[in-house]
Amino acid sequence: SEVIDPLSVLTVQFNLETDLPQRMAAHEEHERYMLQYLSENKPPSLQSVAESAYDSIPILMKDVVLRNRHNRDESRSTISATTPQGSLVYVSGKSGSGKTSLLSMITRDGLPETGQVLLPPHLRVVHVSSMPSFVKSMGLYANIVFGVHPSPDYTVYANPDRVGRILKRLSLHQSWLYDAILEESEDHVPHLSLEEEETEYEEDHYLGSHEEEEPEELPEEAPWYEKMSRSEAKRLHLARAFIANPEVMVLHNPLGDLDENLAQDVAQMLRDFVDHRGLELDDKAFPWHRRRRRTAFFSANDVFGEFKTLADVTCSLGDQSEVVSFETCAKTESKPGWWNCA
Repeated sequence: SEVIDPLSVLTVQFNLETDLPQRMAAHEEHERYMLQYLSENKPPSLQSVAESAYDSIPILMKDVVLRNRHNRDESRSTISATTPQGSLVYVSGKSGSGKTSLLSMITRDGLPETGQVLLPPHLRVVHVSSMPSFVKSMGLYANIVFGVHPSPDYTVYANPDRVGRILKRLSLHQSWLYDAILEESEDHVPHLSLEEEETEYEEDHYLGSHEEEEPEELPEEAPWYEKMSRSEAKRLHLARAFIANPEVMVLHNPLGDLDENLAQDVAQMLRDFVDHRGLELDDKAFPWHRRRRRTAFFSANDVFGEFKTLADVTCSLGDQSEVVSFETCAKTESKPGWWNCA
């Protein structure tokens, strides 16, 4: 029985039903949506040489139903909405209102029970969870450029100067971080500059209302992941997504545990990511007209009242079975987005 029991458990596990057929069908729907849209719509004038007709295909939600987390039998009105690529979308709502479910459908981590969420299948989508995660068997620099190296875009997206600028914008210029990167491989990060510098933030401001315990004295040989505070882990988690520079970035509460100043800085980084079609890219080596549109969806508890005006679109999820509302900021060339809710 010592042999049979584990084999029985494995046999049951390996024969459980999966959602692979549904995911394959969903991918085929994405392809059909793209082909149908291109056949029915005349391509607009392109804003850059890097764009193609594929960049004119909006992200579509069709007859999607969000269910109440506390009472799944009580459903909301169906949602049908569109947004063009190149928009910053802010999703707001109380706990349990469906923010995570909505964003998970966009990242394809979750499939809608009814309706469709359709994205052009060629878009790279990066999901930034609210809880940071790292591969401890890899070094710090390998973690923050994960998903880029050794792709052809490595020299553009993960070059040391750009990585250093992004880390500094996130106030990640601590000496231990710089030392950890250099220890990993000086050959791969020859010019990365993260020296300690004066900052207007107080020592514990990153955690907002949360109190962070003083870290225990760690030996010099302690691994890099034991030296991080929760705030540093969160910001390194965000830095990795900005460095990867995907066409679509979906972030679950990226501003949590940050005070007002730093939360506004991160929100502005999201705005710049969309407006400049990537963050901290070299304008001479990789000018704006050679870049493709970037789109970002993020959820947050806007206790400071700032993010609604910063985003192109605000998606407000109500309590229980309230109708979802979509609001649009004033249209400008830098804020072209809209949502239509049927």
